[in-house]
Amino acid sequence: MSTVSAPFGLKPVYHPSGTIIPVSGSIATGYTSNIFQYSPVAYLDGVITLAAAGSAAIGSFAGVQYTDVNGRRNFSNKWPASTSATDIVCWFTSDPATIYEIQGSGSITESDIGEEADWSANTTNSGNTITGLSSVTIDTPAVTTAGLQVIGISLSPTNAWGDAFTVVRVRINEHQNQSATAGY
Repeated sequence: MSTVSAPFGLKPVYHPSGTIIPVSGSIATGYTSNIFQYSPVAYLDGVITLAAAGSAAIGSFAGVQYTDVNGRRNFSNKWPASTSATDIVCWFTSDPATIYEIQGSGSITESDIGEEADWSANTTNSGNTITGLSSVTIDTPAVTTAGLQVIGISLSPTNAWGDAFTVVRVRINEHQNQSATAGY
């Protein structure tokens, strides 16, 4: 069962077309926060940044490539904070129809389907610098309009409704490419 807190961020798992296709964008050189794989991200002034809890998001971060100050090309699943670089290309999901899995910061029950919640703090420290994975979780669902909407449960034999740290399927409700909806 999902009795261990082992967050992994906002992981894309499904798209109605059958294929999840990341899109490319850029990160400002010297951007001062780490961006971990599966962190919620947003467009700000034409570049990708971390999406703060309670704000709109474009999708989740998939990875980055850039040329460092020594002229070496780097490929990584995370953006290291304050990196000075050129030729920065990052990938992220952006389609509002993409479905994600995310671990709850606590128990989530089947009655929470349709309800909404924000993701946890999404800062430069919200991840693992070794694995590069985000540590963002979903908060306890509430009826008010929030960043994520619970639509189901992760299909895993070690996961069940009401587990201590339930892994659920969600959609981005406060998406930068479409209007938010109220929970039901």
